[in-house]
Amino acid sequence: EDAAFLDGLGRFLDARTKPGDFVLTVPGFQLMYFLFDRRNPTPFPHVRRAFDSATEEAAYIASIDAHGTRYVMVEDFAIDGRAERRFAVYAEATMNWLTDHYRPIQRIGRMLVLERVEAAS
Repeated sequence: EDAAFLDGLGRFLDARTKPGDFVLTVPGFQLMYFLFDRRNPTPFPHVRRAFDSATEEAAYIASIDAHGTRYVMVEDFAIDGRAERRFAVYAEATMNWLTDHYRPIQRIGRMLVLERVEAAS
C-alpha cells in the first residue's frame, strides 16, 4: 500500500512539476520533499497541532501564495482520532483560503491533490 502510494505520488509530481518546484503537503509529509526533490513553500516542515497565533497562520498562508504554489496535497485526519486535531479544524483559516484558491483534482492514496485556480483573488 505504501509503495503504491509513493509510486502514484511520484508519477503525479513527475508529470506535473519539476525538481525544485514548490509543492505543499498539509499537515506535512516531509518525506515527499526529500524523495521527489520538491520544495515546501512555507517555513514549517509540518503543522501538526496548531499555529501559535493568527499572525503565524497568516504568514503561513502568505508564503504559500508568494511562492505560486500550484499543488497542495491534503491529508486531513487526526492520528489519534480526535476531531479537534484535524488540520481543517486547527488551521481553519488556512483551509478556508485553500478552498477559495484551489480545487480538488485527484486523490492519490490518502492524499487529496488540490490545484491552484488561476482566477483566484
